[in-house]
Amino acid sequence: MLLGGVGNFRFGIAAAKTEDPREGLNYLKTELSDYWIKRERIIHILDYLTALRGVTGMEHWSKDAHAASLLTGMVRNDHV
Repeated sequence: MLLGGVGNFRFGIAAAKTEDPREGLNYLKTELSDYWIKRERIIHILDYLTALRGVTGMEHWSKDAHAASLLTGMVRNDHV
């Protein structure tokens, strides 16, 4: 599977929509047993979702893209 289940990943973004991306980060770290191994992949997917902000015709993704942007920063700056 891509990241231990698409549902887990989507919920991580949904949790970040609360304007507190720590909830999304905590969810991903809790639900993905191999979070540290997949961390770079998570960042790439979140970067992709963040880029949807500027795509014409994808305005319905703006809240998700914003949440992905916040969550990307949290994942990118997360270190052991």
